Amino acid sequence: MRWRARVANSPIVFRVVSKLLSGWIRFVVATSKIDKDGWSDVEEAIRGGQAVIICCWHQRIMLSPYLMPEHEGQCNSLTSHRRPGRMVGQMLKRFGFMTTPMPPGTLGAGQMRRLLRGLNNGVSICLAPDGSSGPARVCKTTPIQWARVAQVPIFTFSFSAKKAWRLPTWDNMLLPKPFTHISMCWRRWDVDVPRDLDDPENLRQRLELFMNDVCAENDRLTGHDQPVL
Repeated sequence: MRWRARVANSPIVFRVVSKLLSGWIRFVVATSKIDKDGWSDVEEAIRGGQAVIICCWHQRIMLSPYLMPEHEGQCNSLTSHRRPGRMVGQMLKRFGFMTTPMPPGTLGAGQMRRLLRGLNNGVSICLAPDGSSGPARVCKTTPIQWARVAQVPIFTFSFSAKKAWRLPTWDNMLLPKPFTHISMCWRRWDVDVPRDLDDPENLRQRLELFMNDVCAENDRLTGHDQPVL
């Protein structure tokens, strides 16, 4: 078992798999009909060097390389410290993202200062607020807390595809097929998180409902009668 773990954690394996995965995603996007809606709102928000927080359900992270188009702005992806999260981080680097692996528990003071300094200097953050292991579509308070401290707006990103595989993962992750219809949506969460917020639970629930509504809207745009859960 030790040799399997060494192979799975090998930097060479990470590079090869992330290259294959990023190549597949580029192929899917190149061969599909792509509709984009709402990016102009993000573009307006980051104009002048302001940062934003972009949330995407873990189920929909396969097209997260497109949530901040290359050369449009700097973005730091918060990924899991676990093997799948590190793999996603490697893939995102190929699309121009910075990545920060999130350790279990709370961030260290040094990491928090670096991320906050980045937000203050126009480096946006993207993350999956249901984490690396779920429960699926249950939002953690992380984006609320970052928005509270940095006083930056929160957006959500989602995609849906007319044809996609649903992987046997805890969140039924969507892997779009090539030659299909893909819809990408960005939506601004029209809530200003106050700096003196004491209890984030109410806002956490509201953000969760908002993200689910955006996913359902996205699914309808690609011909699904019911939300793809």
